Amino acid sequence: MRMLDFLQKYSAVVVVTKAIIFTFLYCVIGSLPFVYEQGLSWNEAVYFMCVTMSTVGYGDFSPTTPALRLFTILWIFVAIVGVFPLLTNAIVLFTEGLNKRGRTLIEMIIKPTFIDVDGDGVKDFKKMETYAATFYAKNMMPATMLWLALQIICAGGFHAIEGAKGLPGADGWGYGSAFYHCLVTATTVGYGDLSIATDSGRIWACFHILFSVAMLGELVSTFGNLREEWKEKRGKMERLDNKMDSEFADKMIACIEDFDSSAASAAGFDQMQFVLSQLVQSGVVAEEDLKPFQSIFDTAQQTGGKISRAQIEQSVGQMQVNLSPALKSLTHPCMASHAKVAPEKVVAGSAVSVQ
Repeated sequence: MRMLDFLQKYSAVVVVTKAIIFTFLYCVIGSLPFVYEQGLSWNEAVYFMCVTMSTVGYGDFSPTTPALRLFTILWIFVAIVGVFPLLTNAIVLFTEGLNKRGRTLIEMIIKPTFIDVDGDGVKDFKKMETYAATFYAKNMMPATMLWLALQIICAGGFHAIEGAKGLPGADGWGYGSAFYHCLVTATTVGYGDLSIATDSGRIWACFHILFSVAMLGELVSTFGNLREEWKEKRGKMERLDNKMDSEFADKMIACIEDFDSSAASAAGFDQMQFVLSQLVQSGVVAEEDLKPFQSIFDTAQQTGGKISRAQIEQSVGQMQVNLSPALKSLTHPCMASHAKVAPEKVVAGSAVSVQ
């Protein structure tokens, strides 16, 4: 356990270190042509790099020559593909734990209902929410509240820093304008209608942009994970609902007899027959997916309806031979490694050769 904790901490340190180094290099290298070619200050150039990296694009700074425009286009893709994903992973390391604690706290307040599905007296199945909206709202709340809290805090910073600046004819950034700016930025829209005019404001904006956009990515990722979780839970509930069918027992027996015509309901069924029929009738396994394996068993040499260990090895060896040509066509290295079959394998005293 201590070794696992150490590896997890070491991995987190590596992720954060890589994010800091690559973000620093991206901003410094990207700023150089804008400082020496376009005449921006280092503060303005780094701020422009952060705006570019996050794809916010206020429009307050932009390349002014064809060469700089070409460089900017290339630099945008470097950020999207290489740098910003590293930064997002590093920030998520800090926010993920808070989100998990938030979800745990919500479950402590709104306690889920557990039911006993196998009749052993232990309530071991968590009943899912009736409505999808309730499920998403409850589980998205921690990440959303954390993201919103960051906008509230950053809006206060912009209000304090840019309070004497702002739109022409205005008295500066009120808190409402600052909060509006934060939300527009955090969603990567970036209208640019409120202009950041101070060096301190640009430094604060770099922090706000990078953290807010990274956390928005986590929000989108969380929603996608929850969608898959909802589908999985709905599938479990549908399988449970199938078991409430008044003809479920008859369907189970019919399924067993379909696979084994010699099965006699009067004599009873063994454990594997019972489990297999449960899986099929509950929708966990499709009956047609089992047919090829039944065919392999039927073609093997049987003794009293059973096959020996050697016969299993021989059947598996022949199956690998049959699948080998198809698997060899796969180009993915991970998949191709599974497609390797020994050139010659001795099974039950006979050699199975792979051509």
